[in-house]
Parts: sequence; structure tokens; C-alpha cells
Amino acid sequence: MIRKQIKNVPASVRQKLLNISRKDNRPFNELIQYYAMEGNPTEADKGFDAKCYNTIFEKKYPDTLFISIGGCEDIENSTQNIIPVIGVITKGGQIARLVDQDDNTPQEVETNRNKGIITLSRRNIESYLLDDEVLVALCKKENQENKIDQLLSTKKGIINNNDDLKPFAGQIYNEVKKILNLTQAGSNHKAFMRDILSPLITEDMTIYKELENVINQP
Repeated sequence: MIRKQIKNVPASVRQKLLNISRKDNRPFNELIQYYAMEGNPTEADKGFDAKCYNTIFEKKYPDTLFISIGGCEDIENSTQNIIPVIGVITKGGQIARLVDQDDNTPQEVETNRNKGIITLSRRNIESYLLDDEVLVALCKKENQENKIDQLLSTKKGIINNNDDLKPFAGQIYNEVKKILNLTQAGSNHKAFMRDILSPLITEDMTIYKELENVINQP
């Protein structure tokens, strides 16, 4: 039997699949779970959300892959836009669709659920990455627990009770660097959240469990 050639898979995705296949001595096509999510892998942030989720969950869920495929409408309309990105590697696997909560009403969230689409419990990935628990973990990692209260108070003043942290991410990033006197913490707030904060979210944390409950929705 001649296997079809894998096509239309971003190089980074293909490489991860190959690594898993070689490590576990399993066929290339047998990843179990894929999450198709918002984000354009061709833009400057190169699939920022997906990279963060992959970092957070790769240890406990090595057979799960998050892939940015486009805008919310691309995901909500159907799986037609997902298959060309993932290609034939979906054989034997499952595709879940994941969208930000944004300003969706409870009724819209329920509509998404009925269409098989998972909606985040918070507005966006930034609202998890910049959670107080993650910033506390950063202070501990930097051996600056004496700065925890100052850092959280500064963040509170910046967001002013807003639950959408995305618009404030750049300002929070600048203040965190200043308060903790960080160097090599990323050239911008997205690099900071992707490379510094997302690895801090571990299985023993409440914020991890909240995200885990989201992706494991039936």
C-alpha cells in the first residue's frame, strides 16, 4: 500500500510529529488530539496562542497539538478550513476547535458548544498568562518574593478591574521588567509571555487546572 505524502503541514508542526513518531516508535499519522485555534501562523507572532498552549501542555499531553489556523469565523463555520492545514495526519485522530471567549454571551458560548466548539473560560490566552498566580511564580523563580505585593498591586492599578488583560499586556510587561529588573525577558510582551511566562504554568497550579478543564470539555 502506498502512503499519501503529507502536505500542507507547517514545518514546525511536521517536525514535532516526526519527533513523537521516532521517540514512541509509532506511525507518523497517529497523533490523537488536535486543537485548531485562532491565530495566523504567517503573521509576525507566528501562531502565538498555539505556541503558548503547546508549551503549557506538552509534558502531560505529548500526543496533543495546538495549531493556529486563522480567524474565529474560520473555526466557527466548519472544519473545512482545518483539514488542509493538518493534512492526512488526522487519520485516527480527533480535531477539536477552540476559540477565545472575547465578548461572547453565555448563549453564544452554548451555541458554540452545540457546534462542537470549545470556548475559553476567560477572554483570551493573555488573561491566563498574566494571572496573579503566574506572576507570583515568576517572582519566586527570580528569587524576588519580596516584590510580589508590589508587582500585583501595580498590575491591579494598570488593569483597573478589567477582565480583558490583552490591551494591557505591553504595559504589564514593561512594569514587570522594571520591578524585577529582568534582562533577556523578551524583546516585546508577546515574547515575554510566550517564552518566560507560559513555561511557568505547571500541573500543580490552579490556572493550569482551569485551562485543562477547558480543553477537556466533552
